[in-house]
Amino acid sequence: MSSRSYTRALDRVLQPAGFERQGKDWLRTRDGHLDMVDLQVSSYAGVTTNVYTKDLTTEAILIEALPAGSSPPAFVGGVRIGQFIDGNDRWWRRDPNGPDEMAAEVEAYFLPFLDRMRPLEEQARWFGRASDKWGPTQLCLAATLYRMGEIEEACRSLAKPPRYWIRDRAQEIAALRRWLGCEDGCA
Repeated sequence: MSSRSYTRALDRVLQPAGFERQGKDWLRTRDGHLDMVDLQVSSYAGVTTNVYTKDLTTEAILIEALPAGSSPPAFVGGVRIGQFIDGNDRWWRRDPNGPDEMAAEVEAYFLPFLDRMRPLEEQARWFGRASDKWGPTQLCLAATLYRMGEIEEACRSLAKPPRYWIRDRAQEIAALRRWLGCEDGCA
C-alpha cells in the first residue's frame, strides 16, 4: 500500500474532525489547542501515525517568560498509535486493509486522547505532576501549574534541577522562576 492510500484514509477521518492536511501532517486549532496527527513513513518499517497537542496559552506563557531564542517544549504527546492499541509499536506494511485499519484506530484512540488533554489537571499529570523526576516537560508543568493557580507548586517543580538540566537549561529555568515570582529560597 502506498502512503497515498494511508493519506486518503486519514483524510476521511481527520477532515470531518476539523483537521487540515499539510503534507503528511494534519493540524487543527480548537479550544485553545493546536492538535497534530502525523503520518510517519519508513521504507524499512512501513507506516504509522503519531499524535501531538499543545495548549496555546501555556505556550504563550513560556514564550513570554523564557529568554529570546528558547524553544518551549509545549507539545503533549508524541505518542504512536500502537501505544494506545496494545502498548507496542505498531507499523503497517503491505497490508491491503492497513489504510482503513489505521484510520479506524486513529479515530478510536487519537481523537478521544486529544479531548482528554484539554483540562489543565490532565495536562499537569501528563507533564509529570505526580513524579519527582525531572523531564523534558518540566517547564510546561510549571506553566500549567501556574495557570491552575498552584504557584507555590509551580515554583517547587522548578527547584533543584539535576545537573544536566542546570547545564542545558539554566537560563530558561531562572527566567521562568522570575516570571512566576518564585522566591530565591523556594524549595
